[in-house]
Amino acid sequence: MPIGPKTFQTRTQRDLIVYLFSRRLPPSSPHIPWRVLFNTQQQNPYKSQSTLGWYPLSSMFNHSCLPNCLWYLIGDYLFIYVCASNVRQGDELTISYCSLWISSINERTNQLRQYDITSCQCLLCLYDRSLINEYENDLKKFSNIRALARQKNISNSNRFHYLQQLKCQYEYLINKYQERPISFINEFIDLESISNYFQYENNENEIKQFLNNQQNSFLERLSNICDLTLSQISNPILLFGRQIQLLINHLEHFHLSDSKQWNHLLGYLYEIYTFKCHSSSNDIQKTLKDYKQLFTNLFQTQTFLQQPFIINEKRL
Repeated sequence: MPIGPKTFQTRTQRDLIVYLFSRRLPPSSPHIPWRVLFNTQQQNPYKSQSTLGWYPLSSMFNHSCLPNCLWYLIGDYLFIYVCASNVRQGDELTISYCSLWISSINERTNQLRQYDITSCQCLLCLYDRSLINEYENDLKKFSNIRALARQKNISNSNRFHYLQQLKCQYEYLINKYQERPISFINEFIDLESISNYFQYENNENEIKQFLNNQQNSFLERLSNICDLTLSQISNPILLFGRQIQLLINHLEHFHLSDSKQWNHLLGYLYEIYTFKCHSSSNDIQKTLKDYKQLFTNLFQTQTFLQQPFIINEKRL
């Protein structure tokens, strides 16, 4: 029986049905106001790790450890969008079934087995697999030193000793494996995070000098690891993750002559990641605070940064 105004006995019933139907309609505008986006991300169902969904069309996207698309949830909707600037007509659009930027091919393979993918053939896996024994051993050395540097209740001098070793191993990795399709993003994040363990006012001169050098070279090192300049980003997806939060923290705490340009870069990235929904301010510090909050919530909805579970329809 067709639904019409006379079908309902009360206005409350009618309003309830209209509400239920409207929830299943696609957004009326291609742009989502950023405040709405922020509020919905605050209710991210994946924080509970107990929400399951079936998205038949989305399940047709193949996996790549070097994806050109990102995906996230807003309410009942799963959004997949192109996030690489080098996609050409006829190229396959791919998403990542596993966490982004995992350097170890063994770890990526373990995560992909749940989707019956036993040997990923993306460019990154082909490269890593060609040097697998030597490559994994070098990564293991980095992981071992990282574990030592993360220990609780050790002195600053001991932690600094491990931090120096970690930096040497990191530089060894990026120099030895220069031909790798992407650099070591997670290892870069680890190195920066451990550097933040130190409190400036309680450090010896050698430690202070090391930290100052790290800060002064941060933007250059980030640019190298993510292949970007202030005027051009070759692949915006490489900045998606905790690395962009580190960038915002750096811009918040250190005055830069080109801070407006970096702020423009963040605005550009935010437009890409959120369907060109953007709100800017002349107050750079306020804008950075907004970006920090918005990116944090956006990353929380990116379940492939944690432990995704997309059902591959080919297995049904």
